[in-house]
Amino acid sequence: MRVIAIVQARMGSSRLPGKVMLDVCGRPAIWHLMEQLNYASRLDDKVLATTTEPADNKLSRYAEQQGWNVYRGSEDDVLDRYYEAALEIGCVSGDVIVRITGDDILADPEIIDQVIELYTSNQPEVKHASNNRVSTYPYGSDVEVFAFEALEQSWRQASSDEEREHVTPYIRNNPELFPYVDVQSPEDLSHVRLSIDYSEDLEFNRRLFQGMYQLGNPPFHLKDILRCIEKYDITHQGVPA
Repeated sequence: MRVIAIVQARMGSSRLPGKVMLDVCGRPAIWHLMEQLNYASRLDDKVLATTTEPADNKLSRYAEQQGWNVYRGSEDDVLDRYYEAALEIGCVSGDVIVRITGDDILADPEIIDQVIELYTSNQPEVKHASNNRVSTYPYGSDVEVFAFEALEQSWRQASSDEEREHVTPYIRNNPELFPYVDVQSPEDLSHVRLSIDYSEDLEFNRRLFQGMYQLGNPPFHLKDILRCIEKYDITHQGVPA
């Protein structure tokens, strides 16, 4: 059984164009996410799944220069992009997919390992595990783990725009086909916003990384993030209504 992280990322964000390649502490934002994933001990490999749009040439070139696995597929049919990326990296029946989004550059490797462990310890009954069915972790700490067979079945059967654009709605909406387990934080941290959707989010992440690099080096865990926010009084300026 191989555990593969598929990171969906593209340059074509309408709210913050090119955000995955914008500078955070001297490196593109996406670099920090991929570096965090290097410390997830339960991951065997990872692949960046971007699009065939010309705007993503820059991202693809950078990823290849870094030695990352890269797959380029549909911009709108993200489910197809995920499935084809899984095939490209050699996934077969029995393998496990970890879904990570390029917006969440502070993905915690400990939380990733925890969700993977929950999934694997509940085999063969469970086909999906996550930490976001109930919002207790910060927005931007989402992790979903599912069977390659569940991805393949979704790819074959999902038909609505929502199911094709967001990868896991078909799995999440059919628990009778894909039994699930969920991880919840001991403390409700859902008020903390870490994901990068707007320029305000980017500036918040920049201040966070500056503070965390003063305290130490990667990997950065949720406890480090919360300590940094408190120590340096880092506040989020809010996002557009």
